[in-house]
Amino acid sequence: WREKAFLAWMAPRGIVAAAIASVFALRLEQLGYPGAEQFVPTTFTVIVGTVLIYGLTAAPLARRLGISTSNPGFLVVGANPVARLVAQSLVEDGHAVLLIDSSPEAARDARLAGLPVLYASALSEFVSAQVDLSAIGRLLALTPNEELNSLACLRYNRSFGRDAVFQLAPDDAGQPGRKEKVHAELRGRLLFGPGITYQSLADKLAAGATARKTRLTETFTWQDFQATHGQRAWPMFIATAAGHFSPITAELAVVPQAGDTLISLVLPEAAEVEPEPAAAAS
Repeated sequence: WREKAFLAWMAPRGIVAAAIASVFALRLEQLGYPGAEQFVPTTFTVIVGTVLIYGLTAAPLARRLGISTSNPGFLVVGANPVARLVAQSLVEDGHAVLLIDSSPEAARDARLAGLPVLYASALSEFVSAQVDLSAIGRLLALTPNEELNSLACLRYNRSFGRDAVFQLAPDDAGQPGRKEKVHAELRGRLLFGPGITYQSLADKLAAGATARKTRLTETFTWQDFQATHGQRAWPMFIATAAGHFSPITAELAVVPQAGDTLISLVLPEAAEVEPEPAAAAS
């Protein structure tokens, strides 16, 4: 009923009303009706008015009816172990997630892990044409293939916007400048910090790293987190006290504040120094 109520409210006038009004105005003038010359400007006034009214009230009404969210879900390109761990941490935090992979083995493993997965190519027209992405608004490209990650970001840049497509950093060690595989302008926003590549994450998983949530407080600050975890924890996502949830990126320096919650990849030794439950949730 909420969606029906929202649709019932939305009724902006547009090109049809303008075209018909022009035809009617000409005919009425030919028949000699007084005031016929006001028909077209009155119609355009109604068009502008309805667009303004519905444009300004659509978002507040959708939030009031509970049919919109300020934190859209994630389309995850890849169903490999790294992608599954990231997706599982998002699902456990209550976010909508859909994995997509053209490998039947990876898709099967994701399905066995209880994750929603689509066995298809992320670049195929099938995904955008047949899959309901209404709850999805961001892309995470988490495959070991840098070219595929970049193509996926370019593909979904049109749907989600440049600021909402993310990929792992390329493994360009020893390949600076013109020898890099994909130009920086063709990539999405780089995930999780400088130099965090697929291989580095895979190595951390092989060493026993797991995803953990940590809530920062006045007594356990961001500086305390860095001091206790050192180089054995890598923040991946941040949920601010204001309710905004976003991936941590390499090009944007984030300074978490008290009340924020971090989802991090944490090695076992670092997990042992997690604060008490009053300061963190895991």
